[in-house]
Amino acid sequence: MSTSEHGAFIRHDSAAFGDGYPVDAAIYKDCARNNLLHLADEFAQQLVCAVWRSGVELSTDAPASTSVWYPIATFGPFALRTRANGTPYPLVVRIAGFASAAHSVTFRVVVSPRGLGESMAQAATAPANVVEVSTSSTSAAWLSPSTYIATIDSDLAAAMIEEIPCSDDVSYGTPAARLACLADISVWAKTANILATPRLAGLEVREYVGL
Repeated sequence: MSTSEHGAFIRHDSAAFGDGYPVDAAIYKDCARNNLLHLADEFAQQLVCAVWRSGVELSTDAPASTSVWYPIATFGPFALRTRANGTPYPLVVRIAGFASAAHSVTFRVVVSPRGLGESMAQAATAPANVVEVSTSSTSAAWLSPSTYIATIDSDLAAAMIEEIPCSDDVSYGTPAARLACLADISVWAKTANILATPRLAGLEVREYVGL
């Protein structure tokens, strides 16, 4: 759960910080303390943070079809933290990529139960747990998807629940089973022309606690 007192960024009328305002110090401290805690929340769980230098980017190799989503990489599984209603926090996705030739390529970042990334990547329209972005640039750059936040609803979260063994580091007794919401984060790509190979240059995925 969020550690910031208000659970989100807060803003006040600039006049509240003026000289002589009767509670200006208290308001300022409340705002600064809450917003610093909120920034810490937002970067508390960085799941993926990877950048590949020029010439060694990840790719689909030579695509043979323009109608197939090809795998590039899978990260995880990650234990997602959940809110009081049982759904995981949204995930902020940043992706950098380009095409090997000047034709459109499309990337999908899929947050899925373990082993189900391929079936979810093939959806006709990207669902809420998939971030999609296209580019025809031949230069590596951070791209701007129309929706850069992946969300997981309660049904999908239920499919991610798994039992994992946890050992007591003191007694070294028999491991106890604990429930965790485990997810894969996979990257897939499709091309509009088989002469253009999608290339993944960077990927960042982190939790967004404020939503």
